[in-house]
Amino acid sequence: MRPTNEIFLKILGIGLAVSAIFLNPNFLGQTLINRTIENSVVVFLIIFVEAVLTFLGIALFLKPKFFIEKRKEILLFAVVSIFSLVTLEVVAKVVWQSPLGGWYGYPPGLYEPDEKIGYVFKPNFKGYFPNPPYHNIAK
Repeated sequence: MRPTNEIFLKILGIGLAVSAIFLNPNFLGQTLINRTIENSVVVFLIIFVEAVLTFLGIALFLKPKFFIEKRKEILLFAVVSIFSLVTLEVVAKVVWQSPLGGWYGYPPGLYEPDEKIGYVFKPNFKGYFPNPPYHNIAK
């Protein structure tokens, strides 16, 4: 065990813990899209990744010898985890069917193409919205 490995892991740990600050949903929202992130699932995932990076950084800083001794097991765990997540994503893309009319409940035929603004509502449209409160607009 060389001391340079421990110093490198300590510096990496500090870097991970400090970089987690920049994963704050409010900071990312203002930086990337110039507003706040409103999707709660995205905010939850950002906070989860932020917490994992923070704890990993603190662990690397406090226990670098553990990571040096267990590097093969940690690498195996990382490879298996990434492979499992990629497999799950591919299966979900193949199996999952999106609802008819899209996620927001807009039925087909609601819009017509328009040269000036891109689309307009179709006159006298009658249809079914799968999301409440606009279930049936037959009137």
